[in-house]
Amino acid sequence: MTVREIQPPEVWGISTFPLGDRQVAWEAGQDEIRDDAMALAPRWQALGIRKGERALFVTLLSQAAHAWPMQIATLISGAQLSCADATGADAMRVAMFCRTLSFRAVVGVDEACLDGLADIDAAPADVLGDVPVVLAHPGAYRRLESSGLRPYRLLFCGPALGIGVEAGGPALVDAARWTVEADPAGELRVTSLTDRHTPFTDQPTGVRGQVDPAVVDGRECWAIVPEDDPT
Repeated sequence: MTVREIQPPEVWGISTFPLGDRQVAWEAGQDEIRDDAMALAPRWQALGIRKGERALFVTLLSQAAHAWPMQIATLISGAQLSCADATGADAMRVAMFCRTLSFRAVVGVDEACLDGLADIDAAPADVLGDVPVVLAHPGAYRRLESSGLRPYRLLFCGPALGIGVEAGGPALVDAARWTVEADPAGELRVTSLTDRHTPFTDQPTGVRGQVDPAVVDGRECWAIVPEDDPT
């Protein structure tokens, strides 16, 4: 019997990022998803997401090109993962997971999730208080701090992904893969530096904030504090 090798398609899938009140769609390739996951693995290790630990991802399918590399990095690290939708309706699932299992990290908490927790009278501190690493989007980040928690920043800077590596610290975007600059109006714009199925040049992100070059754990990055987050 002859085994036929099936080559995967060049396009991995279609994802979106928010830009103002609309979503921008782009095609992501197989190679860049693999490359992003491998680049994230050391960050995950630094956050303690490793063998014997668990991570809960709160995402949407439309965010797959951001979420899937993080999930693959979790599996590479040897940790287990669970998933919930980033919607108010699925906040009950988030609360159930956090009350049933012990998580090292909850990744992707947004305002819809927090609104859903409020609807079922679940205080963020009660649900997430025992989780060492809570990676939260702008807006949700501010609300979690107001509730007495110390979240880490998670930022979809257009097609680029920013991840905080310490509570209260900036979101870090890989400078080997992206350039991030503020335009005269203060909006952050990104340019891809590696081979991607959909290249980006001076792409508006809808994100405003402070961006500075930095070196963290020996890696060059862009340190971003979004405008609507406390410093």
